[in-house]
Amino acid sequence: MNTFDFEECAVRKAGAWLGEKLGRVKLGLSENKASGAGLLEGLEGLVLGITGKGLLWRLLAAASQVWPELKGPDYAALEQRAIEQRNRVEEKRLAAARKAFQE
Repeated sequence: MNTFDFEECAVRKAGAWLGEKLGRVKLGLSENKASGAGLLEGLEGLVLGITGKGLLWRLLAAASQVWPELKGPDYAALEQRAIEQRNRVEEKRLAAARKAFQE
């Protein structure tokens, strides 16, 4: 954001915070306890978000080849980290699915 002189938007930041809290209510997740279908739905969303993040790193790597301002970060390492995060969450997602469908 600093590279492109973008400023952080307080309204957007507050909206994201509120959306996260409302999502917890919708999914039935509390700060310390989550189980069943709510946990499964939450993990589904997390897997989608991490996958999107990995694809964003790939896109930025390609764009940095023609837009020098984007050069600098190790996009390949960031994408690999996203893949590893997704794999860890995927294990938990599958375990939550088995548990949710047993209930």
